Amino acid sequence: MDLKKTRNIVLALLALSILSTVSIAAIIYTKQIAGHVSVEIPPSPPPAKYYEITIYESDGITVCSEIQFGVLRRGESSVHDIVVKNTGDYNFVNISLDHTLLSTVGTISWNLTGTNPLNVRATIPVRLTLTINEDASAETTDFIIKIQGET
Repeated sequence: MDLKKTRNIVLALLALSILSTVSIAAIIYTKQIAGHVSVEIPPSPPPAKYYEITIYESDGITVCSEIQFGVLRRGESSVHDIVVKNTGDYNFVNISLDHTLLSTVGTISWNLTGTNPLNVRATIPVRLTLTINEDASAETTDFIIKIQGET
């Protein structure tokens, strides 16, 4: 065989090889399948139980976070009506009153006496009374009123 024929055969085989590679590479077959998944979310743990008392104004709706007793003179008193509600998950066998008002200024009292149980979601109307001492000094005083639930 002569060199020219061999060269032509090699070129022909090379061309055929390239064309068949291109043809094979150009054929793409796709098979689709449907997919489905159900995502399961584990149930939430039950909410933690807690102790909670909420103080409302006398309307039983408006949350009371501060009481302005106003300007009082020595020996005068001022009242403020509130509603105490057990908004927690446990009953209280008693609720009690405490405060940080200095005894040199006056006293804070309420109309409840004895043991005052407060069951879950129950309410008790309360009248708070602030009385200024006869010998109190003239000053503006801030204090905290604490209503505590006992189990």
